[in-house]
Amino acid sequence: MGMLLAFVGLSAADPMADEQRFAVLRARLIREIDADVRATSRRFGGKDSASAAMEAIGRVPRHEFVPSSERAYAYENRPLPIGYGQTISQPYIVAIMTALADAEAGK
Repeated sequence: MGMLLAFVGLSAADPMADEQRFAVLRARLIREIDADVRATSRRFGGKDSASAAMEAIGRVPRHEFVPSSERAYAYENRPLPIGYGQTISQPYIVAIMTALADAEAGK
């Protein structure tokens, strides 16, 4: 039993490798959102600049805001449950809503 526990301990995921994997997935998500925004910008009055939202998505560790059971899906372009019947919004929707709001600092 002790050997099994030692083996399991040695095979635990490397946190640094996880962060690198999440960074790659985050970059892929940003490319996907960018393509979606460009493809649908005409429907939204020609607004194709969702760069502020995409910059934030690139910095925010989305996997830390979802239950551990959902972390594998954190960087998919879809809403995820966060508990209490609530979801964290689909990243594309956040990007397009931010662009449509035309928000500026100080406003």
